[in-house]
Amino acid sequence: MRKYIALTGIFALLFCGAGQAVAALTTTGLTLEDAGNGVINVIAADTTDLYGVAFTIVYDSALLNDPEIESDYFPTFTAMSGDTVNYPGITDVTSVEGYASPVVTNTVSISGAGYDKGVRIAAADAISHPGSNVTIFTLTFTAKEENAGAAVSLIQTSITNPDAGYPTETAIDPLIGYDTAEDSYGPILAGSLPTLNGFSPPAGSTFNLDVDGDGYAVATDGALLYYYFINRNDLIEQVKSGPKTLSEIQDYIAGGLSMLDVDDDGFTVATDAALIYYDFINRPDLIELVKSGPRSLSEIKAYIGTLMP
Repeated sequence: MRKYIALTGIFALLFCGAGQAVAALTTTGLTLEDAGNGVINVIAADTTDLYGVAFTIVYDSALLNDPEIESDYFPTFTAMSGDTVNYPGITDVTSVEGYASPVVTNTVSISGAGYDKGVRIAAADAISHPGSNVTIFTLTFTAKEENAGAAVSLIQTSITNPDAGYPTETAIDPLIGYDTAEDSYGPILAGSLPTLNGFSPPAGSTFNLDVDGDGYAVATDGALLYYYFINRNDLIEQVKSGPKTLSEIQDYIAGGLSMLDVDDDGFTVATDAALIYYDFINRPDLIELVKSGPRSLSEIKAYIGTLMP
């Protein structure tokens, strides 16, 4: 039985209607596990013949910052491009900016009991990875205040797309599976989607890249960071445009040093400030040249994005 299906085909199943439920598959329960330090694991009870997911993570934006979303379950496009047996159509993907992983997310305003914001998440794979109680996503939240007990829930993603067969807003199936007997793909009966109540992640830092306090995070802020690291207070005085004094800028940067290891090499130094500056002036070539830590270009850009005001 040929089990390969193109990734584009799986995304079509996720977003363009998947037909009838796959009767041969048992219910795949999803749970949310508080792993501590702001981390929530999304766990599938059974990943046998699980090929795709689509749901929305919802939360109260007054209490929680937007989460970081990672998945070790769904392989990166780079890993796929090196596996010509399972992914014969996936080639030359390392140059696709912003698509290191097939996990697709977008933030939406969405209201319900206990939430006002959400992140739609979808992912697919051309092969399944059978297992029990498998973490398929890791969500990392920070709170906007100390001891802010909150709830995080998974709900069905709703879309409106006439071209895909959804002329009006429709809640789509959260899990896509494969039925060996029928040789077909379709929704798995996922059961109710979980909620994690009383979730209290650590408070997030108030540090951001508006270094001089003028209300904007721009290239000059990157320059101010660099001048701080090379001890050029005279240039800080020349470049700053906001209301902060030299000493206030120095204290502000000193208070945010733990946030400024941009390439994650274990050191916070002038090159990290240079990476921020190069990102502001859109020079990815220089970022690649200067970085020394394990983060990729796309990961560095994403991290810098988390520091924007």
